[in-house]
Parts: sequence; structure tokens; C-alpha cells
Amino acid sequence: MNQKRFSTIHSIIVVVIIIAAVGYFSFMRETAKPLLIGNNAIYVSSVKPATNIKVGFAVLAAGGYVIIHEDSKGSPGAIIGSSDRLSPGENRGFDIALSRESVDGETLHAMLHSDNGDGVFNAIDDPPIKDSQGNIILMKFQISNRAEEPEAISL
Repeated sequence: MNQKRFSTIHSIIVVVIIIAAVGYFSFMRETAKPLLIGNNAIYVSSVKPATNIKVGFAVLAAGGYVIIHEDSKGSPGAIIGSSDRLSPGENRGFDIALSRESVDGETLHAMLHSDNGDGVFNAIDDPPIKDSQGNIILMKFQISNRAEEPEAISL
């Protein structure tokens, strides 16, 4: 009886570990996909804590900016970094300086913003870029001491 109980408990533990592993890798695969919506796209992988963020790529139909926001209860919060003006088309592997060092375990948001034509980012005059249904184009990413150097991404 004790051996049967041990075997059952052992089997349950193995099943729980398998389910957790599948869930973890499914989550990582989902969060690591680049976001391509129409002629606009953004991709930032998980990165180590630092005073800058490495953007994998951004595609902008009409040019603009990538803006880094803090997380505020799952939504974009305060702005803590902005790219230089990016030209229309594909922009790869550029850094964005942050106003503070990022912290292990935090979530940040990379958001695409348009340019009003003056070439200088201003949160009031350069609004977020939206998809055809009015959703803001952004990507959440994680800050982690365990983050690895991102692989090359292709669309």
C-alpha cells in the first residue's frame, strides 16, 4: 500500500513538472514573438538590468519613435526612454537610453509613436501608432538578470 501511494505521488509530481514546463515554454514562445501589425512592428527581447534597452527591430510605415514605458498595473505607465527619430521602414539593433536603471523582475513596454514632422519626440504632439482597430502598437518585455543575448530576428 505504501509503495502504491509513493508511486501515485511520484506520478503526480512528474505530471505537474511536465505541465509547468510546457506552460513555461509556451509562455516564453508567445512573449518572444515579434509583433507585426500592418506596416508597423516592434520587437524587444528580455534584457538584463541596465540604463539602456536594446531594441531588436522596429518597422514604422511613416517613421517615428520607440518609446519605453514603465508598467502600471499591466498597462504602459510613465515614459522612461525614447529613441531618436527612426526612418520609415525597418530599423534594427538600436539602443534607447533610459532615465533610470531598469530593475530585475520588472516589466516594461516598448511602444511605437508617430512623429509630427519636427524630428523631436514630444509625448503630447507625437501620439502612439495604432492598428486598424484603434489598438496601440506595443510590446511588453521583461528585465531579468538571467536574460541572454537575443538571437537575430526576421519577419
